[in-house]
Amino acid sequence: MACEEKEDLVERTQPSILVIDDQPELREILHDLLIEEGCHVSTRASHDLAEITRLAPDLIILEVVMRDGPSGLEVIQQYRVNPRTAHVPLVICTAAVHLAAQIVPLLAERDHLVLKPFDLDDLLDAVRSGLGHASRSVAA
Repeated sequence: MACEEKEDLVERTQPSILVIDDQPELREILHDLLIEEGCHVSTRASHDLAEITRLAPDLIILEVVMRDGPSGLEVIQQYRVNPRTAHVPLVICTAAVHLAAQIVPLLAERDHLVLKPFDLDDLLDAVRSGLGHASRSVAA
């Protein structure tokens, strides 16, 4: 079964990660990698705040430059003002080096910017760090 639009809303004990990227190959790679790390993973090909709110992930891996839909900068701002997603750590995973200066001011301490092409270990470190912040904010 391909990881296209995967989701599972059953009660979970693993961290839940939502991968949003318009490249199906990258979604598949990240899905498989994060499953191996013991995470519950959902994938989407587009930004949809209502869907993200419904899924309630513990962390979102987000490409900001997508073929369709709003700009990634707008999406980050939408996540931050929505009370249901404002606390969710973001790992911005993008090749848009030219947008880095605009992205960084939008990131919270718990968020990370990982530029493509990236080393999988660097991405996993960002995910682990973000999930560590998520668990501390739940415990607080």
